[in-house]
This record gives sequence, structure tokens and C-alpha cells, in this order.
Amino acid sequence: FIEDTLAIEQNAEQVRDDLLRIIGIQLEEFRKPTIFKSTFLRFPYLLFNISSGLVCAFITKLFNSTIDEFIFIAFFITIILGLAESIGTQAVAVTLSCLDKTIKLRRLVIYEVLVGTKLGLLCGGLLYGVSIFWLGNQSFSFTLFLTILLTLMNASFLGCSLPILFKKIGINPVHASCPLVLAIADIISLTSYFSLGAYFLN
Repeated sequence: FIEDTLAIEQNAEQVRDDLLRIIGIQLEEFRKPTIFKSTFLRFPYLLFNISSGLVCAFITKLFNSTIDEFIFIAFFITIILGLAESIGTQAVAVTLSCLDKTIKLRRLVIYEVLVGTKLGLLCGGLLYGVSIFWLGNQSFSFTLFLTILLTLMNASFLGCSLPILFKKIGINPVHASCPLVLAIADIISLTSYFSLGAYFLN
């Protein structure tokens, strides 16, 4: 009974530690914490956000003429990136919790992509209706729907496959997968959004 109780406690601590690492907080921060140590340990994770943000800013500049002509395309950028980051984080958390279990990883990836697809249909359909009611532009509403569908499918795939890939090549998936997933998901989502918008609106 004592062994089982200790095993449960250790498992709970491991889950807590993994979740902290996912959001960019390392365990060293809790050992004699100082403002300098916390700043130094968290800063590397924020570099992923800075890097992906700069790339997204460059992508936005490339489509400057499209945004100037169809200003409403900028209204939904934060929603698309927010959805991509949310579903990517969820997929990473689910995958990390399953890596040490006897679950077929290929089936896990397919499962998460299907979940992302259904969520994409729901969220995309909802925003399609909102944009049609608000803007009355069918081409843009379809662009928004298709972008959200592809974004959530892609973020689900990245959030599930990258931790598995890191583990197979010997890299700790907890440390690197989540910030990298969010950065890649943001870049792909924004590129897809502007590309589809430029194609369908023009």
C-alpha cells in the first residue's frame, strides 16, 4: 500500500512538472527562487515567441497590398493565431501524457488530427456565420472557414507529432515541443490565411 501510494504521488509530481515545463517554467525556479533566476530561466522560451512574431510580421508585410485593399482581413488575425496556439498546446499536453503508456503512437496522431478537424469545422462554421452576418462577403467568409479548418488540423498534427519525433531522436519532448509547436503553427497559420485571402478575394 505504501509503495502504491508513493508511486501515485510521484506520478502526480511528474505530471505537474511536465505541465510547468510546457508553459515555460523550469523546476530550478522553485529551488531558492530569485527574480534574476526566474527571468533567466523563462527568457529562452519567450525567444520562440519573439522569433515567430518577427517572422509573422515579415509575412504580413509581404501581403501588405492585400490588407490595404481588404482591411477586414486583419480583423480575424488574433482569433486564428489564438486558436492555433490553443489546439497546439492541447495536443502537446495530451501527447506528453501518453508517451510512456502502451498506446500506438500512429493511432494517437490520427486521433488528434481528427479531433482538430472536427474542432476546425465547428469553429470555422461559427466564424463563417459571424463574418457573413458582419461583413456580407462570401469569398472572405469561405477563406476564414477554410483557414481555421486547416489551422486546427495542422496545429493538432504538429502538437502530436513533434513530441513523438523529439523522443525518438533522443531530445526531451517536454523542453522543446510546446514553444516550437506554437511558433511553427503561428507561421503556417498566418501564411495560409493571407495566401487564401489573396487568392479568393482577388
